[in-house]
Amino acid sequence: MDETNHKRTDISIALEHVLNGFIPVGARQAKVVSQRLIQNWYRAHPKDALRDILSDGALFLYCFRSLLNIESKQKHIENSSPRELLESTDHQALTGLINNASRHVDLLSAAKGSEAQRSTLAVPTIAAAISGALAPGVGADSKTAFSCSLLSQLGMAFIAWNYPHIFSKAVQNKKNSLEHNLLKALGFTPKALALGIAKRWLNSNVMLASLGDKSAKATLNEKEGNIADELTKLCKVGQTLARFHLPWFKSDSEQPYISAVEEVEKALGRKGISTLREKIADECRELISDLPEFLQPDLDTLDTVDDSQLTKEFISQIEALPPDRAFLLVKEEIFSKLSFQYAVIYLLSPDQKLLSPVYSLELTEIGRFEPIPFLKKTLATSDNISKNILISQALINQNVLISEDNKAGYKSLSKSGVLMASIAPDKERKVEIVKAEITKLAKAIEIALRW
Repeated sequence: MDETNHKRTDISIALEHVLNGFIPVGARQAKVVSQRLIQNWYRAHPKDALRDILSDGALFLYCFRSLLNIESKQKHIENSSPRELLESTDHQALTGLINNASRHVDLLSAAKGSEAQRSTLAVPTIAAAISGALAPGVGADSKTAFSCSLLSQLGMAFIAWNYPHIFSKAVQNKKNSLEHNLLKALGFTPKALALGIAKRWLNSNVMLASLGDKSAKATLNEKEGNIADELTKLCKVGQTLARFHLPWFKSDSEQPYISAVEEVEKALGRKGISTLREKIADECRELISDLPEFLQPDLDTLDTVDDSQLTKEFISQIEALPPDRAFLLVKEEIFSKLSFQYAVIYLLSPDQKLLSPVYSLELTEIGRFEPIPFLKKTLATSDNISKNILISQALINQNVLISEDNKAGYKSLSKSGVLMASIAPDKERKVEIVKAEITKLAKAIEIALRW
């Protein structure tokens, strides 16, 4: 299909196009898998075959499709979820699937894609890991939730890599949502494409109903219908949190983020986000820099930034000073030696209705930061991490220090607030280093201000 002459088309034609096309393996995971195949790694570490398959959407998809072809020739395929089918396969067979995938799935092209394209490769795995981790807490099966969530995100990935010019134009048009722009250009949504793909491979009406298949939903009894509804919710939470920090998926409404936080705490308790971060760490180990900040492991331990300024002696020095003087010292000794042009700390007011800039650090005159409105109603959660998710989203929606090229970032604070910082225009930094520098600055500020 010639994309340059593409017109709105029937989704069945689009399905044939994308299923004959491809989505690449994520760049980092492609490197890991390639090295392990060369080293014959999976023979000595057989469990890593399944772990690697589960950590990348394209690899998961290829191995599942290959397994379906094998299984359909040997026996009837039950209503197993894709993850369940893969987990029931012996490690040697999984290694064979990875070997075959390495010859058929593009292991190189992900690095050539745009940042928005590459994000569509990370989001399915992150969303699936989130949904699977939350499932037991709401009475759902984790393997089924993982599978539904991953499949629900494939529509966007297939569009991004098989209609790249249309996807790029849709990302650049910020007047409407990305989904709206794609529907207008293609005649179908990523969600509809994902359902069409799933209907080719799934036998489970519960799973299909959770992905939006109304005819499948009509066949379910009340109990099955409730399970499908719960799976739909889990997919939505996974999607919302996995896309949280990506500006091309920005939502102008606070409600999806409030609902996501509430669902996490419903499943995992009042410290839900912290617990979720621990639960998804293994499956997202190759995607640390693709995770939203609140789901990343502690970056203080990363060797990406020189921590020579944060010595025990320096920490003792700022702890001995009054907070205002300690803050000035942090500005002189830490902030001025990092890559940031400016940074600002926003804290939540006691009534939760206002976000106020209480401290700013800057190397150039940039004008005054203004308070911005927060929630229309008080947030029930007492967990600062959960509050800071919504605070960060409010600041992003107000275009406070937000950038599409990793020139800005934020770090949650121990108080209900965030540190947001912007890289100086003349600085070039990898996203991992930007995040580590923000973590370092936040740590120094919290020590200085006794937070």
